[in-house]
Amino acid sequence: MVKLVLLHKADSIYEDEPDVVYDFPRSYLKAVEQAVGDWIVYYEPVKAGPRGYFAVAKINRVIPKPCAEGRFLAMIEPGSFLPFDREVPRLLDGRPLEAALTAPDGTPKKGGAAYGYRCAMSGLMLRNGGGRPEVQAAHIRPVESQGNDTVRNGLALSGTLHWMFDRGLISVAEDCETVLVSHNKVPGDVVGRLLAPDGKLVRPEDARDAPHSENLRWHRENVFGRSLPGGPAPYLPA
Repeated sequence: MVKLVLLHKADSIYEDEPDVVYDFPRSYLKAVEQAVGDWIVYYEPVKAGPRGYFAVAKINRVIPKPCAEGRFLAMIEPGSFLPFDREVPRLLDGRPLEAALTAPDGTPKKGGAAYGYRCAMSGLMLRNGGGRPEVQAAHIRPVESQGNDTVRNGLALSGTLHWMFDRGLISVAEDCETVLVSHNKVPGDVVGRLLAPDGKLVRPEDARDAPHSENLRWHRENVFGRSLPGGPAPYLPA
């Protein structure tokens, strides 16, 4: 038996009814199956609204979703859905309530911190004039495409590589470590100047923070190599 936190957005493409059924992809099947007969907590993602943790329910069983390959339904035990009288905030005294979202010092874990503030694709740790690390937490699967805000759906990237990743110029191979480059769109000298010499991702300090293979697969299949919008590509900083 395990405890799960399930993300729910009112405008999600997934056909959730929190008091009846929770619709989810195959990548979460094992975790949800382990929670059958147990209580879960519903959570509203940051970009979906202000509620935070808003209800509990008990999973009765899990079934394949009819006519939807790769999707499953967690059936909620009738009468078990209990909305909170008051929503619980994401942070309590500045600390996350979930251990998986908490850094060793108790502060919220950030994608950049998971990689020691190094860019996961260049390996560089760049700092601005004030000493602040110039690395950004890049979503692998965007929130608007049903991605979540967990560390495993993120990469610490420099601004330029973040731009290239979001536009499908670069991605990560099936081995979850080789950087893929759209060579017909990215000049060879740019690759040599921006990426680590071995062409591999820098691994996070804690292996449990490594990007999830399903998130990387989604990026390869839905973003990598797509047509770019108009405008110049800012390959190198001014």
